[in-house]
Amino acid sequence: MEETKKLKEKETVAYVVSADGTITDEFHEGDSYVKHTKESKEKKASFLKGESECVIFNEGVSFVKLYDDVLDELGEILSDADFKFCMRLAKHISFKDCVLRTNGNPNGKLLDTNDIAELLHMNPSSVRGRISNLIKVGVLGRHVTGCKENPDLKFKCITCNPYIFTRGNKVNTTILSLFEKSKWN
Repeated sequence: MEETKKLKEKETVAYVVSADGTITDEFHEGDSYVKHTKESKEKKASFLKGESECVIFNEGVSFVKLYDDVLDELGEILSDADFKFCMRLAKHISFKDCVLRTNGNPNGKLLDTNDIAELLHMNPSSVRGRISNLIKVGVLGRHVTGCKENPDLKFKCITCNPYIFTRGNKVNTTILSLFEKSKWN
């Protein structure tokens, strides 16, 4: 019975015939066919050589730049929980100043530990511990910033090390100077 089944699977269902009438291939049960044109072969060849055409992808979608060189070291020095926490914070890095703000909006609310705990659905004391761990290894910092409209106003903020990750490619020189002596520079 098993041999009969195997024979049936091997039965030729269709032939591929060239223009001169020569059988060049045959199809069996379960086979599929993909037509390769000269254009598709050229595209595949250029892709394999790294020469394929590129398009603007996800234009207008927010993103964070994370530097390749730090990933392995972060993975080695951070616990899995701290690494995950760090990656979840990335969404909230604001453009130019690397301050943690609501959804990374440059005009968004400065996030404190309670805000972060609420956004990430975590216990505030756990968030404080994770932030302290990340500050110790230079991934985050606690800094005081002023207000443009009223320079007498000062705000505490949590900043991310721009040598690890940023939003965009323009970074405030003040934030760079705050982390320039970190091991990540």
